Order: sequence, then C-alpha cells, then structure tokens
Amino acid sequence: MILRMTRDPTLTSDLTQDVLVAVVIALREGRIRQPEALAAYMHQSARHIVYAAHRRAQPMALAELPEQEAPMWHDRQLTPLEQCEEDELRRIAHEVLAELPAQRDRDLLTGFYIDGAGKSELMHRLELTADQFDKVIFRARSRMRERLREKLQETGDRVRELAHSALPMRGIPRSE
Repeated sequence: MILRMTRDPTLTSDLTQDVLVAVVIALREGRIRQPEALAAYMHQSARHIVYAAHRRAQPMALAELPEQEAPMWHDRQLTPLEQCEEDELRRIAHEVLAELPAQRDRDLLTGFYIDGAGKSELMHRLELTADQFDKVIFRARSRMRERLREKLQETGDRVRELAHSALPMRGIPRSE
C-alpha cells in the first residue's frame, strides 16, 4: 500500500520502517487493546505516515526559499560536449558577425554585446539619437539572428550528412 501511495521504493522502505516502529511503540504502551485490531491499526498508521511525508515534501513557496549569492547553475562545470558546443556556437556567432554587410551593424553589436559599451556611449560614437539607436540595434539583431539561424541550419545539415555517410548499413560501411 505504501509503495502504491508513494511510487518510490526507497521512500517506501523508510516509511515502512517508521510504521513498524510506531506500531511497536503503540503495542508497548498498550494503545492496541485488541489483537485483531493490529492489522487495521498498521494500515491506518501507514496512511497517516505517508500523508505526513507528503506534507513535508511539499514544494516551498518562492518567497520561503533561502537567498543565495550566486545562482546554482554557476557551480556546475560544463561537460566536454557542452564546452565543445559552446565554443562552436561562439565561433559561428563571430563568423556571422564578421559577415554582416553593414559596418555600423558590426560596430554596434560588437560594442554593445561583446565590449559591454553602454547605449549612450554607442549613440555618441555612432552619432545616433536614442530613437535611431533603438531602430538600428533592433534591425542589426534581427539580421544577425536570421543569418545565425541559416548558418546553424547549414551546420546541422552538414553534420547529419557526415553522420549518415559514416553509419554502417547492415554492418557494411557506406563507403564500400
């Protein structure tokens, strides 16, 4: 019954032991007067202990969570595959940035996203008003995003072609 209620074998084992301890204590204290009521008492105790475990395991409200200085995901090291993917994506992004036709787009995106220059500094450097800056950066991002999608699609297609040609067909390499 406990396994059916928790669907967790490890938790079931722990809760079963808690039920047995509770029943033994009840027997020693004389709270179970009729031997034929032992099975019903165990059943009821098991249900109450499972409910109590579920109450303890309820998710905490966001306001109740403890504060952390740094987000948790910064602690985790990247796997070699994730590092490789990140490096490849960075390489492709720099390649796409260099391929943008307008020098102003390249300067704006590089200054804002790579160098970390502020909006006012870039507006002064590129001689743009605030409205012009917003329009220009929006369009530059759109062009960059579209070209990046195309480049990633091309890269994905090339990888699939290479993988397909390298996979054996019925145990025979495709090159034969």
